[in-house]
Amino acid sequence: MGETEKSTRLYVDIVKHLPNFKLNVQLEVGTEKLGLLGSSGSGKSMTLKCIAGIECPDEGSIILGDEVLFDAKKKINKPSRERKMGYLFQNYALFPHMTVMQNIMTGMLGLSKKDKEIKTQKLMEELHLLDCKKSYPRELSGGQQQRVALGRMLGSDPNVLMFDEPFSALDYHLKERLQQQFLDLLEERKVPAVVVSHDIDEVYRLCDKIAIIQDGKIDSLGTKKEIFEKPTQLSAARLTGCKNISRIKWLKDNEVLAIDWDIVLKVPDVPKSYQGYAGIRAHHLVLTGSKEENAFCYKIIKTSETRFGCTTVFGLKETSSIYEGAITLESDKTIWEAMKDNGMPKYIKLPKDKIMLLRD
Repeated sequence: MGETEKSTRLYVDIVKHLPNFKLNVQLEVGTEKLGLLGSSGSGKSMTLKCIAGIECPDEGSIILGDEVLFDAKKKINKPSRERKMGYLFQNYALFPHMTVMQNIMTGMLGLSKKDKEIKTQKLMEELHLLDCKKSYPRELSGGQQQRVALGRMLGSDPNVLMFDEPFSALDYHLKERLQQQFLDLLEERKVPAVVVSHDIDEVYRLCDKIAIIQDGKIDSLGTKKEIFEKPTQLSAARLTGCKNISRIKWLKDNEVLAIDWDIVLKVPDVPKSYQGYAGIRAHHLVLTGSKEENAFCYKIIKTSETRFGCTTVFGLKETSSIYEGAITLESDKTIWEAMKDNGMPKYIKLPKDKIMLLRD
């Protein structure tokens, strides 16, 4: 590990007792972008606040490179202003009485007025804010407000970048363009970055690694490919958008009863002692005309269409409904319409190699 990389690594090992649960988080972030994915109230934002020094953990330590920011045993707790953390809040927290230019300048400490102006000018050019530099926050669009908040954060030359639901307040049509700009900015600044979100697609697009947080604990941590393609935890499968999950009962090696679907499945070869669920993503299901392994007769319960895709809910037993015992297929709209025109295949198949075996 090079000296530069070592000096920018963030280590977090903290415990904080909260009214509803205990936050107990262990993370290590280098110059990659880490997505913190979890449901509302799981501890995502509280983790950021502890790292930033806004909240104080009860136990543990936070270290950036060789600098100890927090250590409960040694009674070290550097104030947030000394941690050099860039923190983009959900509501952007802009100063309403300041112009765009003035808001960006507030993050710059220890610089002369001239140097602040030069740096602010450069950031406004980079963030396409020159046309509104004299405007106040109330006169800006949501996208402009976000870019001002980002400029203020970057103006402080932070050692760590943290984002709390950075695109949640934006309209859909703005998100894609701003996310690409966001990615470009992160690529230029080789510092640890943590992105908190409940949006699966957003985390996948923006981050290199993903941590799944559930009830204050990190359930799963890995590259985004590992977390999406081979989750081992039930919470990770659900939070990454797996629509088809059933409780299972082991019958013999590589064979289970999927209790909620009432079918017997051939499954991958894994230790069965701790596996209590089977899951398969909606786009991995296959419609086929032949009775193959893991292929079953079905009834169509409901079909809904978007501009480019089609989501179909199938029942594998007579009592299946939208709410119970059903399985969901997502397919390209053109392919779905072609199948309907040419006659629907008789079976739906759950490919063995796409089945995920999960533990709670």
